Amino acid sequence: HVLAAGSTLQFPKANIGDPIYQPGPYDGGTVNDTVGSLSWYKPIDTENSNLIDAALWQPSSPDLMSDEILDIGVPRGIGTAKVGDIIQKSGRTTGLMSAEVIDINATVNVGYGDFKADFHNQIITDIIGSPGDSGSASMDNSGTNLVGLLFAGSQYVTIHNHINNVLNAIGPITPPLPGETSPLALPLMLSNALMLLGLA
Repeated sequence: HVLAAGSTLQFPKANIGDPIYQPGPYDGGTVNDTVGSLSWYKPIDTENSNLIDAALWQPSSPDLMSDEILDIGVPRGIGTAKVGDIIQKSGRTTGLMSAEVIDINATVNVGYGDFKADFHNQIITDIIGSPGDSGSASMDNSGTNLVGLLFAGSQYVTIHNHINNVLNAIGPITPPLPGETSPLALPLMLSNALMLLGLA
């Protein structure tokens, strides 16, 4: 399975089993560009505060994917963001960028076009992304540990889910088999926006 921001996969309009395109529809993708299907997402609650905006999709072939994040490398572990840390991401729109963490327990209101939703316990950084970068893995400055999932932002800041909140929502995490490098279960790969998106 591949991890993405749920909003990039078009929920709440999407249904489990819907096709995933690469490039995405906003970049001209059509049914002929299908690379997999939606397998899970966390519904956004408009009445109560949310922790994550995340989804999983299943590639139609393992040959379509790589566990390497473009310009960063292969994640080796899970980390926790702290105020003052520098984190980085590689995204569809803005490529490789880094920024300082300015809050790790923020409450924000995020607009989704025709509705808005509150989120709590969010990571806030200086601006590190633009529309189309949602779903990028938020990595520590060494490029070793995954700390968050970029999902929203403004002209001033970028918002990330804590990766541990995402993984807790998905379910139990299993350790990698001997010789495997991915710290994520299922096996779970990261939907680096440059590999997948164009849907945000």
